[in-house]
Amino acid sequence: MSDVERETAFQQVGADASWLMDQIAAHGPEAVQQLAEVAVLQRVLAQHFERVDGQVQKRKKPVDEEGEGLIWSPHEPEVRCGKKGSRRWLGYEVHVTETAEDEGMNFMTDVATVPATKADIQALERIQARLEAQGLTSREPYVDQSDVAGRTLAEREAQGIKLMGYVQENPGGKGCFPQSAFQMDLEKREAICPAGQQATCWTRRRQRDGQWATVIRFGSSCETCVLRAQWTNGKGGAVVDHSCQPPAVGSPTGGNGDAGLSRGDETAGAN
Repeated sequence: MSDVERETAFQQVGADASWLMDQIAAHGPEAVQQLAEVAVLQRVLAQHFERVDGQVQKRKKPVDEEGEGLIWSPHEPEVRCGKKGSRRWLGYEVHVTETAEDEGMNFMTDVATVPATKADIQALERIQARLEAQGLTSREPYVDQSDVAGRTLAEREAQGIKLMGYVQENPGGKGCFPQSAFQMDLEKREAICPAGQQATCWTRRRQRDGQWATVIRFGSSCETCVLRAQWTNGKGGAVVDHSCQPPAVGSPTGGNGDAGLSRGDETAGAN
């Protein structure tokens, strides 16, 4: 099947499915309208198609307006596309908790299967709640690097739990300035980049774990910067993503958050 034939077939599928949904909505019994399969079909259509001037058209790219992730299989609608670094997969994430004794045998104490798009921090909260209910809470649990964030460390410390794990010095990764390279005052909404330029725009965004982060943009101030070619090629200039964290918690540099300079308009350094 050629690309044109595939596109034509995809468009016909959208038109047929939309017609079916219209018929169900207008004439279908309530029992049919309430079927889980009908709800899944409705979500798939909304993610891949839209109505323009009354005509069903394929979207240029799928959208997730409900924020619950794209549906990849109607037979298993809970499956999501997971991503960690450069690795992607379709399925779920499994979190395994076990004892860590110096001598003797170790035992699994919890196994949790979660959607692939859920933040690890969200899984950690539920895992610790289950362990506590069973009287198996560790006061010094070893966790993944993604769980060692300032907010999580502070919350667990208030509960008498000290999370143990590796803290990445530069969450932005390769090609990003570390947090210590920026001068930031969140209360005054002031930020100065390593080249001495002032930030021009402050906004907020919700992270995968449901918490808010401050997005700081330097915009046109990057146009004549001597570091521009080395650190950013985006039209909008450099972007700093600052996680809202308690001071001196979770940062090896003793700062009050994680920040990184992006290559372009994509933010870096978020938890």
